[in-house]
Amino acid sequence: NDDSHTDPNGADLPQMCHLRMILARSLWLQGLTDSALVAARRSLVEAELCGNAHLRGSALIVVITITTACGYMEESNGLLNSLREHASTRGLEYFQLWTCCLEAIVAKRVGHGEVEELSFLSPDPLQSSQYVDVLTAVGEELVSQDSIMRTEQNRGGWVAAEVLRVKAERMMRERDAAAFEDAEAVLLRALDIAREQQALRWELKVATSLAQLWSAQQERGKAYELLSGVYARFKEGLHTTDLLGAAEMLQRLRVA
Repeated sequence: NDDSHTDPNGADLPQMCHLRMILARSLWLQGLTDSALVAARRSLVEAELCGNAHLRGSALIVVITITTACGYMEESNGLLNSLREHASTRGLEYFQLWTCCLEAIVAKRVGHGEVEELSFLSPDPLQSSQYVDVLTAVGEELVSQDSIMRTEQNRGGWVAAEVLRVKAERMMRERDAAAFEDAEAVLLRALDIAREQQALRWELKVATSLAQLWSAQQERGKAYELLSGVYARFKEGLHTTDLLGAAEMLQRLRVA
């Protein structure tokens, strides 16, 4: 490697950058939000030092997906502007597609748009699941029937628990006893998967949905016990969207 691709200690910067992006997503799934953001932002610095266009685009996507999932929309918008400019000036179609997808999700988060199922995610169908899996982690609106089918066939991978949670939420909207019973079974399966994967982030979201279902069935003590136990294990990111929502639900359950 030449000097532009090594840090002062001689480490391979592109490799370090790739590893840090993986680390960022792993930490985020484990519920270590602040640590995940540190790793993600550092990966972007390393990508810029490398001068590699594809690496910089990938690092931008990692930071944007995490900040958007956390609800840090001002930072997400600024990074999206950087990704849009980067993809446009370099003529990178792959990152232009990502920009379109992420712009739709961010616009929905700030109340300026709707997210439709994005069937154009990749010109190569073999790559489409890669897009869908990552985007599912940011926008539940993008959980398609194909995603649900893959998950039910044990091909959901790291987003399986979230996909099943979204499926259950949609079932609950039918608001009848049979639908609630089926949704509960799906959520309990999702909870098992989240725990098996040690994905505390998914466990919180599933527990929140289960608490909502049990509360509607007048099982508020059971709902509070589950959700409070998961919430208490978080030591970082207490002001992120999911944790604020869980805290509000716990308050409602306490009052009830």
